[in-house]
Amino acid sequence: MTNFYLPNNRLVPEKSILDYFDRQTYCGNGYVLNYADTAAGSASETNVLYISNPSTSTKSVAVTYREAHVATASQTGKFKFYLNPTISATGTAATPVNLMGNSSTTASVTICATAPTASGGTVLDGSICLAFQPAIIPKTVILEPGNTLMMSVVTGATGNLVGANIYWSEIG
Repeated sequence: MTNFYLPNNRLVPEKSILDYFDRQTYCGNGYVLNYADTAAGSASETNVLYISNPSTSTKSVAVTYREAHVATASQTGKFKFYLNPTISATGTAATPVNLMGNSSTTASVTICATAPTASGGTVLDGSICLAFQPAIIPKTVILEPGNTLMMSVVTGATGNLVGANIYWSEIG
C-alpha cells in the first residue's frame, strides 16, 4: 500500500543521499572546486576557470551549484558562464575536493583555474554581485563527455580579488 502522506515517496537507490535541494547525490561522486580569492579581476572580461568533461569520459557531470564573489571592498563583479567555449590555452590545473571525506575517488573532469584562453561558446547565464556578497546560481548544468563550462568575470579594475565555489556530481 502506498503512503500518500509522505512528502517524498520516491525510491532512493542504495548508497545515495538527498542534498539540501532534494537532489540525489551518490556517495563518493560529489566534488567541489574552491577557487580561492585571486587577483583575477579586470575592467574587461577575463576568463577565470573552466571545468571540462573529457570526450573519453564514461560519466555525465551534473554541475548543481555555482557561487562567485568579489573580495575587494567597494567593487562589483559581473560573472558569466559559457557552455563549450573553444579553449586554446588551458591555464593552471586545479584539484577538486571529494565531498565524501574518506573517499579516494578522484574527479574525472579536467579543471583549470587561472586565466584559460578561450573564445566563443554559448552564454548560459550570469550574475552581478556586490563586494563580499556572492552571486549564487543553483541552476543545474549537465556536461556530457566532450562538454566544457567556463566562468568569466568583469570587475571595476585590474587586480580585484575574485573567488568561486563550484559543486558537481559525476554519474555513470
